[in-house]
Amino acid sequence: MLKWKKSIFSASFEESLRVQSAYKKYIVKAHQNTGMLNTIFTALLAIGFFGTLSYILGVGMPTALSNSSPEDIQILSDVNIRTASRFALWFSDIPKIFAVLWVVYWLLYIIRRFLLGWSLLPYIRLGILGGTLLSLLLLCVLGPITLGLALTGTGWIGLIFQILIVVFIGEVLIKATYRKICIDLFGEVSSTKRNINFFKLILAGILILSINSFSLRIGFVQKSEMDIWSLIYSWLFLVIGLFTIYSVKVLIVKNGVSAFYFLKYSDQYRKTWKLTDEQWYGKRKANRLARKKLKELQKEKKK
Repeated sequence: MLKWKKSIFSASFEESLRVQSAYKKYIVKAHQNTGMLNTIFTALLAIGFFGTLSYILGVGMPTALSNSSPEDIQILSDVNIRTASRFALWFSDIPKIFAVLWVVYWLLYIIRRFLLGWSLLPYIRLGILGGTLLSLLLLCVLGPITLGLALTGTGWIGLIFQILIVVFIGEVLIKATYRKICIDLFGEVSSTKRNINFFKLILAGILILSINSFSLRIGFVQKSEMDIWSLIYSWLFLVIGLFTIYSVKVLIVKNGVSAFYFLKYSDQYRKTWKLTDEQWYGKRKANRLARKKLKELQKEKKK
């Protein structure tokens, strides 16, 4: 197994430059997204769309479906969808919390932008927090209802299977990303590879559970008839879980490491990447600094 001699957060400035190619483009153009009007517009759009949508999907939809009548449900079995919705309502506080956190985050973003001392650094810190919330938002909002669908479509065995697969794939991909970053930073190489084809094992598990859904129905909570659409929708949790893993991999792990080193060596990055005052502070403060420098030059000339 690969053993790293150094922590992923112990690289020198020169070593950290090796993982910053994509992040450099983001930093150089970041000032375009931090103008006051753009900040307000982006925050209100994020609150209005993702905040409202999170509450509707995470709380409103399960409540409406649990109280629906058979004629209101067109595709899925009415018994299955109502069972799944009632299961989701047990965890309705989770999407509520994340919807509130999402709104609070963007209000904090607006407030921080208008406070003194604004620069690229607080923008990066807020970006790390925003990336974390965004990567977890979909899973926490749709997780309860999709877990309910997994329960009605594949039973307790299928639900546990999907959770274990998400955890397992998440661990594998996050470790692989960690390994790749260490290789880029320190030049470490891995001496072993996995020989087991886990993709085939996952497909075999899905096939066995699908057969169980239409035959023995071991681990099911209700005796209603199974339909193909309930089975298809029962695997949505796995899809959303895999999407969340990818988001965590990109927004938290990769971007998080890049942001950490940018904050740790901010002065050196500013000089090396030749960031202007406008890119560092924004256009408004950059103009004030330019006028201040001009006055100082004029005073020196008079002397």
